[in-house]
Amino acid sequence: MENWTIKTSITEANVEVEQQKISISVLGGNPGAAGKDGADGYTPIKGVDYFDGIDGTNGEDGADGYTPIKGVDYFDGIDGTNGEDGAVTEEEQTEINQRLDNLELTVDGGEVEVLGDELVLNGAFDSTDNWVTSGDSIVESGVGRIYSPDGTISSINQYDVLEVGKTYLITFEVVSTNGTYLNNASNSIKYDTTNTGFVSKIITADHTSLTFKRASGITDISIDNVSVKEVIQVTTTSITDRLDAIEARLDALENL
Repeated sequence: MENWTIKTSITEANVEVEQQKISISVLGGNPGAAGKDGADGYTPIKGVDYFDGIDGTNGEDGADGYTPIKGVDYFDGIDGTNGEDGAVTEEEQTEINQRLDNLELTVDGGEVEVLGDELVLNGAFDSTDNWVTSGDSIVESGVGRIYSPDGTISSINQYDVLEVGKTYLITFEVVSTNGTYLNNASNSIKYDTTNTGFVSKIITADHTSLTFKRASGITDISIDNVSVKEVIQVTTTSITDRLDAIEARLDALENL
């Protein structure tokens, strides 16, 4: 009687589980049949659209374009770096610049004038070198001072700068003045030093020394940046000759 009761209970339990759609294996059974093989798979190919989707909406219209104008720079770019230096050394460039400065060219009527090399030494009065003074004149503080407190002869000189008979361009700066003049060694040339500023004068040398001497009376004049260059004059008789002379000088510049 007891065994029957147990069997009934198990049967009732199985019925209840079946009603709840829950599979509970109370008693051991045989395995079910094998399912069917699935369809063959595939490897997707790059760039192939496997989706048949709906087209998206169109984008907004772009901004109006324009036709570029030749020669107009539309870019506010940054300056490029400087190129590498050429083969000319710093010393060579300095010499070239000096020679170009000296080869000044002017044309006046039928004459072509070319300035030669600088002939003055220590024209900036950086020291007392190359200058000789007389009277109360002195070289100091970067200037040459022609000073005569009582009107007696006083001067500053640089010897063997000029060659008698040749033409020179003499320039210097009047740094300070008491309103008087200066003469050359022979008193044949007078420099207007009554005002400060640069003085420029073309002379024909009648003495070999470059001299700045008090002209008369009490004098107190300071000068600086003295320069002397020979004026080489080429006389021509026609426009063609003048042009040939200019072309010759330009060729000389190109060969520096």
